Amino acid sequence: MNESSPLLLSALAIIAGVLVIVFKRPLGAGATRLYRRLGIDVPESLYIRQFVFVGVLLMILGFLLGTGLFALL
Repeated sequence: MNESSPLLLSALAIIAGVLVIVFKRPLGAGATRLYRRLGIDVPESLYIRQFVFVGVLLMILGFLLGTGLFALL
């Protein structure tokens, strides 16, 4: 791996985390529609909270990769 790979990975993880948080409502609605087609009735608010959680985890992962703290884990 060259020197820019961890920085690129961290930037991609942070951007993905922000995008998941920003688009939590459309993603939650899509997940709810998918499960309703399968016959499972789950409230959309549950998926919205899950997408926010995943987005925050991606942002933390990007921060750890960018600062080099991920190597210490």
